[in-house]
Amino acid sequence: MQRLILILSCALTAVVCFAAGFIFGTRAPHFPRVSLNDPPAPVTQKTPQNPITPAEPKPATVPDPTPVIPPLNTPPTPKPDPTPPPPAPTPPATEESATAVAEATLKAFLDAPDWSSRASHVLYPETVRSLMEAHAATGNDGPTPFQSIDRKHSSIIEETGDRLFIFEVVTDSIPDGIPVAVMETKQGWRVDWLWFIEFRDSLFKKFTEGPIDQPATHRLIVGTATATEGEVENEFFASYDIEPPVGGTRRQAYVKKDSNAHEALKQATASGRYCAPTLEVVKRSAPEGRTYLEILRVIAGNWGPIPP
Repeated sequence: MQRLILILSCALTAVVCFAAGFIFGTRAPHFPRVSLNDPPAPVTQKTPQNPITPAEPKPATVPDPTPVIPPLNTPPTPKPDPTPPPPAPTPPATEESATAVAEATLKAFLDAPDWSSRASHVLYPETVRSLMEAHAATGNDGPTPFQSIDRKHSSIIEETGDRLFIFEVVTDSIPDGIPVAVMETKQGWRVDWLWFIEFRDSLFKKFTEGPIDQPATHRLIVGTATATEGEVENEFFASYDIEPPVGGTRRQAYVKKDSNAHEALKQATASGRYCAPTLEVVKRSAPEGRTYLEILRVIAGNWGPIPP
């Protein structure tokens, strides 16, 4: 029995020793073999990844021993202005000098040999030139001889601020004188050809003797018509005496009572006054064959220049 126990103890010890040897043989670390005859391996020095280069010392700043100090209270040098100064305003002409220039323009207008040369001295030449050419085709062209020129009136055009002179031109055929308007413009003094030709050629008289139903514009003197004895006032029309300033052709004209023209003339001729408007007038024919004049509208309350 003791022998059996001894055999088992020896066998167990042998198994334990075998297992330990197996484990040690398979798990032991590997050591390289080194021969005494091999040269030594070179030693490699590692280079730092971010070498730091020491900064060089900056030279010390030495102050300038003689600083430049600008003088006190010295004004800066002005720079030249590239824009030229505006011209000095032209002083307005005196009444005497303006009259002389306007009269010289009127004389050049009257002395012009034909309508085309006269057109350079007129108001509204863009539209008046064609009217001047048509008027010259009737044979009444050429210069207008005159005896004297005298300025009679001066006023200011409210819309533009320009001056307007009224001259009286005396001729052999019209000794009482022709009123002529000369107006100041940006292009200089200019003559109102429409005004001049209407009075010089007695266009209102020709209108009253001409065809019917053709309205025309005329500068006239207007006053309340003188009632004749036994005359009954018309229910629908009011009557006025009208005549041009030159020629003395006074006629009676009628205007509808419910019109703006009647209201304007009624106020302008109140208390027996006369007025000098620019009217649109037409010649009519009555059923019994006689003719009469009808005032259609008041274009302007004065004779001032009116663009055609």
